[in-house]
Amino acid sequence: MPTTLELYEKIKTKLDADAAKTLIEYIQESVEKGSATKDDLLKTGAKLERHISEVEVRLDKRITDVEAKLEKQISEVEVRLDKRITDVEAKLEKQISEVEVRLDKRITDVEARLDARITKEIHRLESRLYVVAAVLLGFILLSNPEGFQKSLKFLAGLFG
Repeated sequence: MPTTLELYEKIKTKLDADAAKTLIEYIQESVEKGSATKDDLLKTGAKLERHISEVEVRLDKRITDVEAKLEKQISEVEVRLDKRITDVEAKLEKQISEVEVRLDKRITDVEARLDARITKEIHRLESRLYVVAAVLLGFILLSNPEGFQKSLKFLAGLFG
């Protein structure tokens, strides 16, 4: 690339000295402005990279903070629900025990009532059986006095 002086010497022959000087100054200013713009872009790029890094660090910290907060909440919820489950389990176990006791008592009461009814019915049927046996004996005695003795022995074997 030619130096500014070499460039000036070349265009001075084609233009007058003032025009060549003006053109060279314009070109130098344009180059300097372009350089300044490039430098500005580099500075801006560096600032943006720093800003991106800062934002990334802040977001990483936020993510870490949110993650820790949520893990703590999960742990607290787990402890609370575990205690609640334990309390509900104990309450239900107690209710089950109370129901078992109440139902066992009802079963015992029903068994006693049914045993009493069965015993009463057995006694009633035995009484009727004795009446029927007495009627049969009377009938046998009346209808067959000589077979009465045999009938007595037979009935004695039945009622032992």
